Amino acid sequence: MDQVPSLDSANTARPSARTLDITMAPLIGRIIALVLVLVAIVAALIAGGLWLGRIWARRHPHAKSAKQVITLTGLVLYGCQTLLLLLGLAARQLQPHGPLGDFLSTPEGLVTYLGCLVVGFSVAASILAKLGHPVTRERDDRDV
Repeated sequence: MDQVPSLDSANTARPSARTLDITMAPLIGRIIALVLVLVAIVAALIAGGLWLGRIWARRHPHAKSAKQVITLTGLVLYGCQTLLLLLGLAARQLQPHGPLGDFLSTPEGLVTYLGCLVVGFSVAASILAKLGHPVTRERDDRDV
């Protein structure tokens, strides 16, 4: 005789995809909301910084830093540096016992990591400037 599985054994063996979708929906919604809030905060900081920079440059037109504008090379270089800073923070928080997390958990490791980032990106900026891709350039009249 063929055995017919009971309803209890069919339901307890493995949750259906529908059950997983229902339980994951609030988590996915929260993650999307968190990403949107973080993007809005970063956009507001960038817009506010650019606005304050323009005001400062108008009030101090003869200052050396008022005549400098960041180039695309500079944006990419500083973006990579920020990405590596966030990578270090994530490694320290998410995998504290991993190789990078262990290294960054010590004060010496954290200072070494930050120092290497600063020195490494300063050297990269100077090499790129010598190759014709400066991080900043002189401001034109059309930039203000």
